Amino acid sequence: MISYGLYIGSVYTTVYFTVDSIPPNLTVQSPQATTYNSSDIPLNFTVDKPHSWVSYSLDNQINATIDGNNTLTGLSEGHHSLTLFANDSMGYAGTTQTINFTVATSTEAPNEPFPTQLVAVSVVASVVIVVACAGVIVYLRKRKQ
Repeated sequence: MISYGLYIGSVYTTVYFTVDSIPPNLTVQSPQATTYNSSDIPLNFTVDKPHSWVSYSLDNQINATIDGNNTLTGLSEGHHSLTLFANDSMGYAGTTQTINFTVATSTEAPNEPFPTQLVAVSVVASVVIVVACAGVIVYLRKRKQ
């Protein structure tokens, strides 16, 4: 804190003030560096001092200004990056490190070779049975004659 004395008329007055040259510090609670199974991800953060505005950049796109905690909606599958910015009333800007996260909402079953192999074995077995039966029928007809 700095004080400065001055005379206003015949009265000596002390004025106290502080010089703030420290940018705001942002802390992000969500998203984190992980994989989410939803395309809607909460954006939760705190700023350690009064600020004039907060914005974020998603996937290095132009900044979007927000009033507070929010939800990132309709995110596409894949990797994403997020950086937050805050400006205090003195014009000092604070920023977060870039947070990398992934959205994976597909529910496709993993490739399983077993059912395909089972079908192939069933087809081959059926063909062998049909050929064997046809052979027995031909044999019995020739023998009967």
